[in-house]
Amino acid sequence: MENEYKVNPCAHCGHAAQLRPYLGKWYVQCKGKDCRVRTDIYDTEEQAVAVWNRRVEK
Repeated sequence: MENEYKVNPCAHCGHAAQLRPYLGKWYVQCKGKDCRVRTDIYDTEEQAVAVWNRRVEK
């Protein structure tokens, strides 16, 4: 499934992440075999990707 949203790599392990549907809503999950970190479930693709892509400045 292709979309127009750029999903950043996982902030924890660096693997690719994927936007995924769930019962008409959306979440982003790391594709790393040993990581599998994910967002909560959001109403829109845009919300899920925005939360995933947000990084805390150090």
